[in-house]
Amino acid sequence: MGILYLRQHKFGEALRCFDLALEINPYSLAARNNRGNTLKDLGDYAGASAEYAQALDLNPKHVDTLYNLALCHQQNGDMPLAMTRLGEIVEIAPAHEPARIQIIESLINLGRFAEAGLALEKLLDEMPQSAQAWYLKASLHKYERFDRAIFTPIIDLLATGKCDNDASLLLNFALGKLFDDIGEYDKAFEHYALANKARRQCGAYDRTAELAFTEHLLRSRARDWRPSVDRGREIPKLIFIVGMPRSGTTLVEQILSVHSDVTAVGEVDYFGPASRRLELDRDREIDLRILEIEDLETLRAGYLSRLHSIAPGASTITDKTPANFYYLGLIQRLFPTAQIVHCLRHPLDTCLSIYFQLFNSIEYAYDLRDIGDHYIEYDTLMAHWRETINLNQFEIHYERLVTRPEESIPALLASCDLPWEQQCLTPNTANRSINTMSRWQARQPLYRHAVQRWQRYDSHLGGLKQMLASVRERYADSPD
Repeated sequence: MGILYLRQHKFGEALRCFDLALEINPYSLAARNNRGNTLKDLGDYAGASAEYAQALDLNPKHVDTLYNLALCHQQNGDMPLAMTRLGEIVEIAPAHEPARIQIIESLINLGRFAEAGLALEKLLDEMPQSAQAWYLKASLHKYERFDRAIFTPIIDLLATGKCDNDASLLLNFALGKLFDDIGEYDKAFEHYALANKARRQCGAYDRTAELAFTEHLLRSRARDWRPSVDRGREIPKLIFIVGMPRSGTTLVEQILSVHSDVTAVGEVDYFGPASRRLELDRDREIDLRILEIEDLETLRAGYLSRLHSIAPGASTITDKTPANFYYLGLIQRLFPTAQIVHCLRHPLDTCLSIYFQLFNSIEYAYDLRDIGDHYIEYDTLMAHWRETINLNQFEIHYERLVTRPEESIPALLASCDLPWEQQCLTPNTANRSINTMSRWQARQPLYRHAVQRWQRYDSHLGGLKQMLASVRERYADSPD
């Protein structure tokens, strides 16, 4: 029952079930492991790690627990420790495919593409039907022509009719990307559509709660978000990079990360999980607009502690969590001197690029209508924040950034009160882990071929174009 609640994101109920199981049997490795999984999903990485450690006391070689602990370290930004745990799993169970895949993913995140490629070849030699391995191989670089060495095995695997739903969606996402690479856009869209259809079968997206939360925020007023903390305390300079996924947030983070004063910590994803943890602690639903000082201090201290665990001593930190656009009012209450960088990209390019990606935690990403609805919701909320809060907000357009970087990047640095540094013009030189879908693109020199990409798929976008008509008209007034 606890696992069912966890899958439904009913974290309080899940924890109560696992606690009851541990009362009945304090040595239940499964209950301890799943309690850790629940805390991990709530963003309580220290608590989750402690649960996994107790589970490993019961069985130090329990690979499922070691794997969950590795993912916990990874999500908390500790890549070296995550790699250590994954290596332990492979020593215990050399055929453990998820651990080997995660090692390869980590190498890709670190920009070690050659090593990742060799590890993939070794894995495919041993497991030629690994859909995850073929999916990663397709993502490693841009293909210029129909390469039988990768196209044919994927097509043949799908043709067997023996792929389960998970394998089918991975292989179709891979073929969508490959056909896009070589300019066969109708075939690419066909495979992306099949992949997204398969992904939707894993669970229907229900936007009820998300829409209710947005409507609640839209009813807020400026007085609801007055700063409620002591401005005098010394904290790092905070730069929040927000926007829709695939709008250029990773590129902007990469540009800032090469500046000598800046530490980029990736997607911290703190405020949503922390709010849910606060609700569990208080045993009641909370309203972000009327939080008590004690609650605000808890959220603020927790965020600063999280940053310190990732980047101790950093003086300027970027948090590139796109969905922080929901929490700009709360951020103003907690950190009134923070800088907001809002990334914008043509609505159709943004939505299409989301549709072409396999995300782990974005439930709306697998239907163009759902993506369009979410875009309108985001656009409406950002307009509300412009009128409601007083945080410093700088808008940067992806098209202008990649076509005129010599103008856009100095303006970006100035908005963040950072002195000019020449290396910011070559963000692909940054030596850091990038744990997002843009990890390959962000390591390339600035390029323009993703601008107006939607035009290659125009015949497939009639409904989306109609949904976003008014937004597109406003965006057309923005410089390309």
